[in-house]
Amino acid sequence: MPPKKGSKKKTPANPARAPMTTSLPSKAKLQQAEEEKARLAAEEEERKAAAAAAEEEAARQAAAKSSEPDNGKSLSPEDYAAQLEDNELQEFLEKNGDKVSRESRRVVTKYEGERRTLRATGNTGCISFNVSDWLDENDVEEILKMHRESDEAKHTVTTSDETAYSLEVWKLYHTLLDLGFREPHIKEVITLGISTPEDAIEHLILSYPENQLPSFNNQNLRPPKNGQQFSQVATGDAPVKTGDKDLLDTLPIGLPPDTPAESLLKEPVEDPQDDISSESEYEEDNLDPALLVSQYLRYMRKTSKITGVWAAESSKKSKKKGNAGVCISQSVPLTKERSQQLSVLKSKLEKLKTDPLFDQQQAAELWEREVEEERQRSIAIARSRTRKSATGENKQRTGSNSRSRTGSVNGDSGDETIITGFGGIKLGRNRSRASSRASASSTDGGAFGTIFNADPENEEPKISTSTTSFVRDFGKASELNPSSKKVLEEAVVGRYTGAKVTTRDISSSANFQTEIYVTWPLTGNLPTVFPAEVNEIDGEGGNRKDIYYSVNTLKSHDGKSITTRFRMVNISCPTKLQADYFLSAVVLYQLFPEEKLYLRLNSIWRGYWQELVAEAKLETDKQEKRLLKWVRSATEDIMQVASPPDDKGRTTLETEAGDGKKIFYESLEFMTTQQIRSAYEAKVTNPMYHYMLQGRMGLPIWAYREQLLQAISENQVTIVCGETGCGKSTQLPAYILENCLAAGESCRIFVTEPRRISAISLAKRVCEELGEMGTDLGTNRSLVGYSIRLEGKFTSKTRLIYATTGIVMRMLERGNNLREITHLILDEVHERSIESDFLLLVLKKLLVVRPDLKVILMSATVDANKFSAYLDNAPVFQIPGRTFPVRTFYLEDAVELSGFILSDDSARRNRRQVDEFDIDAIEETGPASASSYEGYSVQTRKTMARFDEWTINYELIVQLLASIATNPDYIPFSRAILVFLPGLNEIRKLHSALLGDPNFQVGWEVHALHSTIATEEQEQAFLLPPEGWRKVVLATNIAETGITIPDITCVIDTCKSKEMRFDEKKQLSRLIETFISKANAKQRRGRAGRVQEGLCFHLVTQERFNNYFPEQQVPEMLRLSLQDLILRIKICKLGGIEETLSSALDPPTPKNVSRAIDSLLEVKALTPNEDLTPLGRHLAQLPLDVYLGKLLLLSSLYGCIDVCVTIAAILSSKSPWVQPFGKREQAETARLTWKMGDSDLLTTYSAYSGWRRAVETKGVNEYEFCNKNYLSSRNLAAIEEMKTQLFVALADSGIMRLEPEERIRLNRARYLRRGKTQFFTVPDRYDSNSKNEDVVCSTIAAGFYPKIISRDGKGWKNIANNQSLNVAITSVNRKNNRIDWLSYYNIFQSSNKYYDAYETTRVNDIVLALLCGDAEFKLYAGAMIIDGNRIRFVFESWKGMVAIRILRDRIRSLTAKRWRSIDSEISPGDLQWFDIAMRILGRGKVKSS
Repeated sequence: MPPKKGSKKKTPANPARAPMTTSLPSKAKLQQAEEEKARLAAEEEERKAAAAAAEEEAARQAAAKSSEPDNGKSLSPEDYAAQLEDNELQEFLEKNGDKVSRESRRVVTKYEGERRTLRATGNTGCISFNVSDWLDENDVEEILKMHRESDEAKHTVTTSDETAYSLEVWKLYHTLLDLGFREPHIKEVITLGISTPEDAIEHLILSYPENQLPSFNNQNLRPPKNGQQFSQVATGDAPVKTGDKDLLDTLPIGLPPDTPAESLLKEPVEDPQDDISSESEYEEDNLDPALLVSQYLRYMRKTSKITGVWAAESSKKSKKKGNAGVCISQSVPLTKERSQQLSVLKSKLEKLKTDPLFDQQQAAELWEREVEEERQRSIAIARSRTRKSATGENKQRTGSNSRSRTGSVNGDSGDETIITGFGGIKLGRNRSRASSRASASSTDGGAFGTIFNADPENEEPKISTSTTSFVRDFGKASELNPSSKKVLEEAVVGRYTGAKVTTRDISSSANFQTEIYVTWPLTGNLPTVFPAEVNEIDGEGGNRKDIYYSVNTLKSHDGKSITTRFRMVNISCPTKLQADYFLSAVVLYQLFPEEKLYLRLNSIWRGYWQELVAEAKLETDKQEKRLLKWVRSATEDIMQVASPPDDKGRTTLETEAGDGKKIFYESLEFMTTQQIRSAYEAKVTNPMYHYMLQGRMGLPIWAYREQLLQAISENQVTIVCGETGCGKSTQLPAYILENCLAAGESCRIFVTEPRRISAISLAKRVCEELGEMGTDLGTNRSLVGYSIRLEGKFTSKTRLIYATTGIVMRMLERGNNLREITHLILDEVHERSIESDFLLLVLKKLLVVRPDLKVILMSATVDANKFSAYLDNAPVFQIPGRTFPVRTFYLEDAVELSGFILSDDSARRNRRQVDEFDIDAIEETGPASASSYEGYSVQTRKTMARFDEWTINYELIVQLLASIATNPDYIPFSRAILVFLPGLNEIRKLHSALLGDPNFQVGWEVHALHSTIATEEQEQAFLLPPEGWRKVVLATNIAETGITIPDITCVIDTCKSKEMRFDEKKQLSRLIETFISKANAKQRRGRAGRVQEGLCFHLVTQERFNNYFPEQQVPEMLRLSLQDLILRIKICKLGGIEETLSSALDPPTPKNVSRAIDSLLEVKALTPNEDLTPLGRHLAQLPLDVYLGKLLLLSSLYGCIDVCVTIAAILSSKSPWVQPFGKREQAETARLTWKMGDSDLLTTYSAYSGWRRAVETKGVNEYEFCNKNYLSSRNLAAIEEMKTQLFVALADSGIMRLEPEERIRLNRARYLRRGKTQFFTVPDRYDSNSKNEDVVCSTIAAGFYPKIISRDGKGWKNIANNQSLNVAITSVNRKNNRIDWLSYYNIFQSSNKYYDAYETTRVNDIVLALLCGDAEFKLYAGAMIIDGNRIRFVFESWKGMVAIRILRDRIRSLTAKRWRSIDSEISPGDLQWFDIAMRILGRGKVKSS
């Protein structure tokens, strides 16, 4: 029981015991009961309200239905059509609107995400590209103008589905609008038939100036559909400042509720004596003390009229009431005259107050009474004006955007008048409303407290004439918790630090209205989007009747805050809570439309939230239908002029025949069996045939003739191993031909030879042995012919053709399975060239398809069992040779015989000069020459101790030849001497040395054999010298096998050859000089024993030969780059690359295959699907690494062939720079004197050009020039030799088309003429830009890409794999800090385990932007991404970016056309684009004015 009132709690007897407790009703339970009761009442109220709303809605629908016309009969045809169209648009909108919105939003989100990501500040991969550095304004305008005038700038519709196109256009409209582009511009784009965002953005960039396009710097360009951004919010004016700030800041107060307004309707007439202008100055000295108070009132009245503010003086009575005074009238303009009067009045008032006879208390009370009367009179005037306005419009409320000072509250009064922030005056209620107003200070409005209170001195205060037109009662349930007001405050404060929400009562009638201010400090976080402006004034200046609330946002003039004001208009609520909660729900929806805050509201306000959503949707649908109507109209117009796509732009690879166009043989003439036999009988009856047959029968192979023919007939593959001189290369093809002709069988036999000279010489020999004249070769009178690159002699009657291996490979590329060939003989397969191994690989597959094809493999030294196992256990025939014994000697024997003494000068000249560019020094293994040789003279021992086996000593060879020619024991061997040398450069040097030696001036012929020497000159080496004359033949390994010089009796073998090797370390192929194998040495030695006992000198020590020479050569497939081979596989369509190569005789490692594929993908020789491109077809024709091959192809287009061919030759040979021991610094200084174009390659080219001028200039010693500049004349000559071969390859492939006179000049440089180096000058049409360093550097970068490094802090980074590295210490760019990009050719790991880039060349930004990689332009993001973000440029200019994109596309298009048809002329239009590109690339940076 509850304790009695007033009773005290009894103290427990035992203090240790706890006090007694009494059971009391739980306050929580009581509260719960009350709340439950209130809840039930609220639900009942809610049900009643819902029922009333349902009845109202049903009545509305019935009224609407009754007002509808009966089946449209009462509608005019135009109205009926409009209604049908509206219904159709609504249906289309409902069906597709959500989808279009989602897709457009997805595109916008993607574009905005790309812009944020790609232009992120601080991103190391983001590089700013300043277009003005490379293109001036004229360049940009010229590019854009040419593009606009071209056909490619025109857009055509490629679909006939009008509905689908309308959807695309609809989506495009919203996408571009959300991206920040202007609506008129968007509509113009759509009317042009553009339906994709990228094309639309490009057209907008081309068509409009930069200032009418969105800025790249604005990270949120998308204007919100239902809001505004911070940048769009206006700034308010500063508050009015006058001399009397306290008076101007005073706010009006309300009138007592019982004050009769009618008594104050009449405005007071100003008393003349109070007129400021009529008052005369009063002499205070003569003033009567009884008049002091009256004079005080006159001064105060006069001051109030000047300032426009009536304020009561503080008195004891007023202090108690807290009434310090209010502003009740308009501010009067404070002119200069009035300011002076005000100053005088203030001084007089102060003087009055100091008078001891002045009654200050009485004066204050009287003045306060006057202030109150004046205040009541002003309020009555305001009410009168409000009523007059209300009678003119029924329930209309007006809003104003004019600004006046915010009113303040009079705490002493029960009623109030509020001068709103926008100038309207609301006459309000009393009691609780007054306390609500009192809680809102003049600063609660945030920006509106100072922004919308501008009070122009010459403007009357605007009195609101609005009235409430609609009262909505949400029921008692709407006032229950949770309240929308509380949710709003929590949401705003919780999401925005420092933000606040202020509510004000602005009621002017018996019902309630509210306004809410949401203020955000600019120092805190702000909303991304502010609510859209909803003004109370329509476009014609009248009050809007179609809104229930207004929304206005302004920044404060002092830049400290931003405020949004929400105000109820045209609607009111019966209670203050409902008004507050109603507007709070509106604010919640406006500020957080996407969030589910409505779930926290009670059911009433959740329902109203749905109403707001429905209203927004209705308004959006109305706008969308207007847009759809326009879209449909535009689509109809576009479809009427649209044409179906044509096939003009389609290209096929069928026209890209490449080498397939070349005919390597003529189709065989059809002959009957009898005709074939008759032809054969005619041959065998020829006396010459019988004469030659006698010699043929003496060859060792004749004894195996029948066995061989039978084996070939019974087996698809036959292997023949014949020693040198057995006659296999000439006789076996002739046996097959004769056997077929005798049987009357049609046949065509192809014999592959590794070298051109072998094919020609063997064809001539077989032609003669068949009883034909040598001049008949390749004519209708002969059955024999030959086919080599760019030369062939054959007709439709030719049955036996000797061809190079490359010709047969080209035939396989045609894809006809060699259908006209019956027998294919592969000669010299022991050489294991990459072409012969590939041919075996192809034939192994071809034999399955062509069971009638007979294949014969022939070689002098071959691992027969290995070949037999590879070709399904093919039978093997061993045929002995017909050779004489050959006496073999070595280097020490040659020194002993010749008495050669190695002088100091000779030792220096022949010592290898090793530098870090040369890797070959470590490739050759074995001991140095022995210092002690038993049985040899002391001089020989001394010479051998200093002799360098790796170099060729020409003095030794000349002395050895002289000794053989004069020593009685060796004179019988001197009739014909064959000298094996590694290359043409060595042949030239020895040729010059022999012609300059007196011993060889008379009675000696010196001939040379090399693939580059004219055929007529090479034939002289096979002829017997005149009686009494002797000959010396200088040859490379061309004379090792395949051809036979019959009278050779002595061989001098340098034991060296030049071969291409793929450097795994450098990842490039190089032509290097290396030692031969024992099998090669055996072949060379065998050349001396054909006619008699022979003599052979191997110019290496016997120890090296026996212990360090390999038995066989390494197959080229294992030591060369596989790039060319892979291209062949794709051309021949053999299937998968890895699968095909795995079936080779000696398959390469998967690592090398993968590297080769990656290289081909990088240079675009293969597509990502590993299909061959047109560029790949041309690269397959060049004997170079694909990067160098691409460099040469591009140089033919960019007009810098000479310098690029020289660079390719330099990189494919040993470096021309030498660094003698102890002279590294001097050599480096000499090299830097040739520095050119911030490029190691151009620096070397510059030195090469200096050497060439020295060679061509009479009186200049080549060797002195090289020694002075630390250059190797030997390596420079090898570079020139390689360069000439590359020119020939370019001419042969049609990449560089030469006139007949130019071809003669190339042949003159190509072929040996008296041992003197001759140079070929490239025609100007291919070499117009070789002197332009910028164009050359651009070509190098484009050819080597992606071998590019970029500056990364103090070091460099490889863009291909992000590997950190340095520039090589020997590079001219080592300390060049002006460069951000460099191309390189190879990377080495230095001794300190760091990686260094070699052969670097400067690369400009514009080169990467125009020529390198595959670029993706993100127009909206203003970014260019090259090869999956290897390089990323961001632009600040829309038009500059598009100009770069257009020019890049044009260059790529021109290049692609070039690769598709290498011999076609450039069209005038393409030439104009090409000239612009070359001008920009060749100019470098634009000079700043």
